[in-house]
Order: sequence, then C-alpha cells, then structure tokens
Amino acid sequence: MSETLLDKWLGEMGIEADAHGESRLFATGNIAVVLTPDESQDNGNFINIECPVLINPRAGVNLYRDLLLRNAMVRIGAFSLESDTVMFSYAMPAVDGAEAEFAAVLKMVAKIANDASGELQKIHGGRRIGDDRKDNGKPNS
Repeated sequence: MSETLLDKWLGEMGIEADAHGESRLFATGNIAVVLTPDESQDNGNFINIECPVLINPRAGVNLYRDLLLRNAMVRIGAFSLESDTVMFSYAMPAVDGAEAEFAAVLKMVAKIANDASGELQKIHGGRRIGDDRKDNGKPNS
C-alpha cells in the first residue's frame, strides 16, 4: 500500500493527521490514533491501527485479567500491555476501493479504545492521552 492511499482515505474522512515518516497520527476523544502502512506481510498490505489507551496503569494480575476479558468481548482488535502503556490495535487489509470499510473500522477502533480508556483508568489508575489536553482539544502548552 502506498502512503498516498492512506492520506487519500483520511482526507475523504476529513481527518487532518500529522505525518511521522510513513505513520499518521491524530487525536480523538481521550486517545491518540496511530496509522502505519505495513507492506511486509506475505499475504498483502495492511494498515496497522494503534491506540494508546492508558499510560502508566497499576500493572498486575487484575490489569492482565481485565485486558483478557476485554479481548474476549471485542469483535475486532486486541488490547495489550506494551511496556507501560495499554494499547488497542487492529491490522486491516489495505485494498484500493475499501474507503468505506476503512472509515467504519477506524471509527470502531477509536470508539472501543476511547470507551475503555475511562473505564480502565477508574479501575487501574494511570492517565489517558486526553488528560494532557485542554477542553478545546489542543495539547497543553
């Protein structure tokens, strides 16, 4: 998949994303969304959709159990603990002409991650990306 296809899809959705190499980053609600083209798959091209859900939660058996239960309940994607950050991610096949599917999947992944961020924070502490933002959605200076 070329980088321009991802930019085209984001443009059609009206999303302005910051470019970081091949990756695209934007914030929505209390989370950030990172989109990265992956052309290394043997079975085709993919877009990796990753959302940092919660930073520095209280790690332990209860957090791992909570993430496993959430994974059993979601239709797409998976929660994971990467270093000190709870992530929600999904790899979607990138096929030209799949703009509507991309839009639906992106909205679903962002909603799952955003909804979980508040629930997980109440139980396991930590902070969300949105905690660093003012009410107007701009990063704190």
